[in-house]
Amino acid sequence: MTEFILTCLPRTAMFFYSSCLNAINNIMQNGRDDIERFIEDHERETDIPNSLNYEKMIRLLTIAGLLLCFQAWCQHADTLTLDSCRSSAAEHYPLTKQRGLIDASLDLRQKNLNATYYPQLFLNGQATYQSAVTTVEINIPDNPYFSGENIAPKPISKDQYKLTLDINQVIYDGGNIPRQKDLERMNHDVDRQNVEVDIYKLKQRVDDIFFNIVFLQENRKIVLSSREELEAKLGQVESAVRNGVMLSSEADVLHAEMIRLDQQLIDIGSNIEVGLNILSQLTGLPVTGATGLILPEVSLDPAVYVDERPEYILLGLQQERVEATRNLLPVKIRPRLNGFGQAGYGRPGLNMLSNKFDPFYIVGARLSWNIWDWNQTSNSKQLLGIQHDIINTQKEAFEQNLSVQLEAYRSDIMKYEQMIKQDNDIIQLRGKIMKSAGSQLDNGVITAADYIGYLHDETRSRIDRELHRISLVKAKVNYLTAQGKF
Repeated sequence: MTEFILTCLPRTAMFFYSSCLNAINNIMQNGRDDIERFIEDHERETDIPNSLNYEKMIRLLTIAGLLLCFQAWCQHADTLTLDSCRSSAAEHYPLTKQRGLIDASLDLRQKNLNATYYPQLFLNGQATYQSAVTTVEINIPDNPYFSGENIAPKPISKDQYKLTLDINQVIYDGGNIPRQKDLERMNHDVDRQNVEVDIYKLKQRVDDIFFNIVFLQENRKIVLSSREELEAKLGQVESAVRNGVMLSSEADVLHAEMIRLDQQLIDIGSNIEVGLNILSQLTGLPVTGATGLILPEVSLDPAVYVDERPEYILLGLQQERVEATRNLLPVKIRPRLNGFGQAGYGRPGLNMLSNKFDPFYIVGARLSWNIWDWNQTSNSKQLLGIQHDIINTQKEAFEQNLSVQLEAYRSDIMKYEQMIKQDNDIIQLRGKIMKSAGSQLDNGVITAADYIGYLHDETRSRIDRELHRISLVKAKVNYLTAQGKF
């Protein structure tokens, strides 16, 4: 629901929000009037029909329900979770469109392979002129009653013409088409998985931007809190200066520190805006400065499922593709049987001694068998075996690097958990020191510069705790993401 609202919510949401609030206020005011009249009627014990009472109660309950729904919507409409950012970024990523394109290409390749089972028709035409033709010479002894010229056929024309329709039909291909289909499916799976690897890298980028924005937002809250505390102390010091208790330079020191904090807030705000703009471009969501980012609640599972990483799955698919290619090799040396036929019209036809245009046809079967390929199949098998071994080494290197990476994340998780416990103690002590420093400044025991130093220490300790808290969540997310489980 949150993703849908964030996708559809325009940048003029504040105007819509205020308009809705005005409408709700009007409805609530009317509802209050109805309630008051309803109570007054009962107090006067007037004869109000039961149906009217029922309709009023239904109206009031409806108003209350709408108000609760609207309030819940307002609380969540301007928030984003890491999971929603990841999902939106994956859907908005241009390479995601390749999924449908890759599926469409597989469908077309499969259709092309299926088409090889259908009869193949070819229309051919030919016109030639040749320097010599077949002639038949008949030598008959002189005979007054018979001339050999009457027996000899007439010479064939040197210009010849032929128009044919040829048809070829695969009868047995040695199992080539099914193996080709398997190979095409494996190519499709590998291409799809390459897209998943790219999307996985995109999610890691979204994670970095998301956590950086969260830290900056928390940092801004802490700096604002310190500024408010400093502003309150500045008011007390200025009062003391007016009363002649303190020097004006003490107020100037605090005022200069406030200006420095304002500069720091400007820098933080600028970095937040840049991060939100990048996040908006990656996710396609209308992310603004009013958008709150919610840290995920992460629970760790000590079990490691390496094969859930998209890179590991890709390596496995590449090995399967090598096997599919290997299974195709024996097919190339199997015998193949085709049926063929030819129907045509030309001069001469099949009767080479005829000098007329005649129709003709031929039907038959053709067997072909590559009985010796000079060890090409054997060499190809060895080459594929080498490729398979290369992928095995890549998998081993991936598992080793992943193991090292997971160990580093586990170490970070333990480190931040311990540091957060100490941060709480430090902040508690810094708070006590600040109270004492404030009292000492009021009494002139310490200078404003000393007070600012204590304020820096307290602010730094609070920022460190937020940094460690956010880093702990990020380390857990990185740990699960490295396993392919988040």
